[in-house]
Amino acid sequence: MVLLEHPGLPPEEARPDSPPEGKEAEEEPKCEVLHVSGKGKGLFARSDLGAGQLVLRESPLLLMPNEVYSADDMDRIERWLDRRLNALSCERRAAFFDLSDCRSPSDDKTVLGIFFTNDMDFGGDAALFPDMARANHSCAPNADFVSRLGRGVQDLVATRDIKAGEEITISYLPAAKEGSDVREVRQDYMRQWYGFRCCCKACNMEVSRAGLPTPCTEGA
Repeated sequence: MVLLEHPGLPPEEARPDSPPEGKEAEEEPKCEVLHVSGKGKGLFARSDLGAGQLVLRESPLLLMPNEVYSADDMDRIERWLDRRLNALSCERRAAFFDLSDCRSPSDDKTVLGIFFTNDMDFGGDAALFPDMARANHSCAPNADFVSRLGRGVQDLVATRDIKAGEEITISYLPAAKEGSDVREVRQDYMRQWYGFRCCCKACNMEVSRAGLPTPCTEGA
């Protein structure tokens, strides 16, 4: 799961672009989903964004109670998912099955693999947000998630200034690991849980400082 709160974010009431309670801002989307070489798809800023600015607000497609999510019985979890998916519209089911699956050993996607690859913590439960799931990982991200449980939505908020056309990234690492573990530890975590080698600028910079050849580039 992706851990949400970022210590650098301003409090909710101080953030720009937070509409009054009961009113959602009606404006052009601030981000778009584009294909990324070596990553599949990613989120990109459509215009310049300031630190603390709301990038995207989304309601969960699926919200799995923790008592189900933490069960040892994978059949029970799969049955839960099947029932909820069958109740969705064709368009929303398609949005689910279009997401990546890094948990399945073959190229065949599974319901469990898709959910466990893309779910996020939402007030202690596991939620899936199809648009936000497109945000790729970076060890030096420029955005983070904030849960607004009272509104039943998840916010994606810029944690620094983002230029138009720049990819919007988050950290998939547990909060305790962010900014503290060495590159090898982060790399091991990404390989174990997400099945890829991180090629973000932070990882490559550590390699360069050590005088070693850069193993890869972002998008490679």
